Amino acid sequence: MTPKPRSDALRGRRRPRKPGPRVLAPLRLGTGESVAVEASVVGEPSSERAALRVPAGSAVLTKRGARALADWLHTWANPRPKLELWGLHGIAEEFGVARSTVYAWKARPDFPQPLPVRGGNGDVWEAGAVRAWVALSRPPMGRPPKQKAPRR
Repeated sequence: MTPKPRSDALRGRRRPRKPGPRVLAPLRLGTGESVAVEASVVGEPSSERAALRVPAGSAVLTKRGARALADWLHTWANPRPKLELWGLHGIAEEFGVARSTVYAWKARPDFPQPLPVRGGNGDVWEAGAVRAWVALSRPPMGRPPKQKAPRR
């Protein structure tokens, strides 16, 4: 039996998407070839400017078209934040502590609760919640200093 060529072996499989800014496709409202309103991002996908173009001089929008335009503008103006998840090892790496320290933090009642994730091998936390907890209530590292005995 001869092995399949690499291109045939990979055919039909989806490759994972590379993380990065979400590209917002231009919006064209109208019927067929007549475009009433066109909305697009100016420059880079994460640009601070969007262009609205009305080719005919003025445009009449239906409620459905207005909703589509409002949704497009809302998506452009309020991009989704990237969700970052950490396990115990990721938290330990991020803050330069041992995993046993993270286990001790996890036992504290004020530490953020892990996310309910099915099919994983361990707990995961949203990175922003852990960063906020560490900034506000991270216990001091190391041993506490010795108390000097009062002199007589």
